[in-house]
Amino acid sequence: AGDLLPNPTLDQLIATGFNRCHVTTNEGGTIPEEFYVRNVVDRVETTGQVFMGLTLGCAVCHEHKYDPITQAEFYQLFAFFNNMDGAAMDGNVKDHAPVVHVPTSAQRQRLNELQEALLAARRQRDDRVRRAEPAFAAWTRWQHELLKAGGEMIVRSADPAGLVVHLPLDEPSGNVAENVADKAGQADKADKAPAKAEPPAKPAKAAPKPVKAVNATLRGKLQRVAGARDGALLFSDPESLIDAGKLGAYKRGDAFSFGAWLKSPAASAGAAISKMDQSRNTGYELRVDKLRAEAIFARSTDNLAVIVRTPAGALKADQWHHVFVTYDGSGRASGVAVYIDGQRQPLEVVMDQLGSYDFSTGKPLLLGRRDQVAESAWVGGAIDDVRFYARRLDEAEVAQVALASEMA
Repeated sequence: AGDLLPNPTLDQLIATGFNRCHVTTNEGGTIPEEFYVRNVVDRVETTGQVFMGLTLGCAVCHEHKYDPITQAEFYQLFAFFNNMDGAAMDGNVKDHAPVVHVPTSAQRQRLNELQEALLAARRQRDDRVRRAEPAFAAWTRWQHELLKAGGEMIVRSADPAGLVVHLPLDEPSGNVAENVADKAGQADKADKAPAKAEPPAKPAKAAPKPVKAVNATLRGKLQRVAGARDGALLFSDPESLIDAGKLGAYKRGDAFSFGAWLKSPAASAGAAISKMDQSRNTGYELRVDKLRAEAIFARSTDNLAVIVRTPAGALKADQWHHVFVTYDGSGRASGVAVYIDGQRQPLEVVMDQLGSYDFSTGKPLLLGRRDQVAESAWVGGAIDDVRFYARRLDEAEVAQVALASEMA
């Protein structure tokens, strides 16, 4: 177990890794506990053969008169390994976490050279940021003053490319929340149209089209409250939700971004934005859990999921925060980013085992709770200005969307 050594070398770190190469399965009808026990037994027997020079196979179920290992001793060693990470039904994942790259000596030398070059480039970048900070702060103050005076430059400069869902939630009455994404796209096209349209030399790559004529339906006892910009909706009981139907349909390989302005009581926990099949634990979700934001991309009940969350206290109780999630289509935790008020957050990786499995589902996109699960309701939470983009926004774009939606 080289990972327990102080400052282990790579060779020490991987020396006993072979003991994790046991049976892998995701076969239908398999009993997870049976395979879990089988894998623990495999580690015990491998330890005996490699490090003790003994075959321990008999002691798993009985004893021989002259065997040096008793059945009781076998299961004492079994208890040592009976805390395996990961699920018995691991989905036949090729690289089951934790994994480590093992380069050759030549590759290792080149990697060290690149690492040094990367550190030097980062130092240069950080130095440029420090030198530019005063001018950037002055420019930001000027932008805010321009907007307060009635200017529209920032709002119109926010790039709407890929905007497929936009629910401002500003309706004063009724049970329909209008998806205005298509209107925003058409308005932007009109603003940017040249006086004389010239045919392009090459066909332009079409931007993702918003889902047309699909609005959201308000259900339960939603309360209209003041939002981060105009109006907002508060989920007052477990039956309160916003049903956005087939909007937000994505699969594992799709890059997309989504989020909203959220306000939560200190003790409230629940699903703010959820497209999840509860019976299969399949889909994706943005949760608020006691002032933490948590993003979930899950395939099944067998721990095939990516789950990341912000540090405790990242959200302030009863205050509006712009919470936005971006996903790059990789199926890995490293491909997920969570932003609060335009700032990228450090993330705790709770689980990183989605692998190549798809999380798409035909269940509706819901705001305020998970599909058919009242216990998942975000009671007391409020939501405003929900947006989805059919691509991964970068950090600057997320900050721009947050500022634009706040000032609109």
